[in-house]
Amino acid sequence: MHRRGDVYRAVPILNAAGIRNISFDLIAGLPHQTPESWRNSLDELIQLAPQHVSIYLLEVDEGSHLGSEILRGGARYSAAAVPSDDAMAESYDLARTSLAAAGYQHYEISNLPKPGFASEHNRKYWRRAPYLGFGAGAHSFSGLQRWANNHDAATYVQAMAGGKIPASSWK
Repeated sequence: MHRRGDVYRAVPILNAAGIRNISFDLIAGLPHQTPESWRNSLDELIQLAPQHVSIYLLEVDEGSHLGSEILRGGARYSAAAVPSDDAMAESYDLARTSLAAAGYQHYEISNLPKPGFASEHNRKYWRRAPYLGFGAGAHSFSGLQRWANNHDAATYVQAMAGGKIPASSWK
């Protein structure tokens, strides 16, 4: 969890440490998000100049608290304040246009890097190339089989400490 101010403090620290490949994710369609607040988020992101940006549209799982509340037409969890699908689409289009004007290149539905900074992980994923994920909740793919590590950090650490594979699901 982090706040806006944390981002403004972290980026200069990362740059000073020599890290030259910073990626930001933004979600269009959060409750209470307006066209003005979205434009402000995009302007601030462009000012911070990360090398890679992912823009996602809010996806609400109908089994979640927010999803259940939306289906009931209720207002808890700010359900009534979730922007419409059309508003989310407009936010996505604005992001693509604004980021393109700032030099970002759209290479996947959700991803826009500066030249030379396309995500190697994303490219491997789409080519179905093997990859390993390390840590709680990380996903991996052998080229034939996918698996996910336990999401719970304590369970993950306990498995690793016991010399066991920390995977919680196999496909």
